[in-house]
Amino acid sequence: YGVQYYLTQIPSETVSQWSTSNSNTDTDYLYLPPPNPYIPKNLQLHPSLPPEAHTPRIQLPMSPPILIHASPSGRLWHKLDNRYALPRSSIKLLRHSPTTNRIF
Repeated sequence: YGVQYYLTQIPSETVSQWSTSNSNTDTDYLYLPPPNPYIPKNLQLHPSLPPEAHTPRIQLPMSPPILIHASPSGRLWHKLDNRYALPRSSIKLLRHSPTTNRIF
C-alpha cells in the first residue's frame, strides 16, 4: 500500500520487565472485548430461498418493501433482497422526536 514504516529494537530492559511482571495492575487495562453477538456465525443462504437465489445475480423485478408494523411512534418495513445471492442485513434508523428537535 506504499505506507512508510520503520523497525526498531525493543530495549532489553523493557522485554525483561514484560517477562517478570506478575502484577495484575499492568494487565487490567489490556483485555479483549466480549464477543459481538451481531457477527453471524453462518453465512449460508437461507434454505427457504428458491433455487435460482443461489446464483450470483437473479433477473427479477425490484419489489417494494412491506410495512409490517405501524404505530404513532414509528413504522417497521421489511424487504427480502432476492436479487443477489448474498447473505446480509441492514438496519437503518431515522428518529424524529420533538424532544430531540427542540432548540434550547
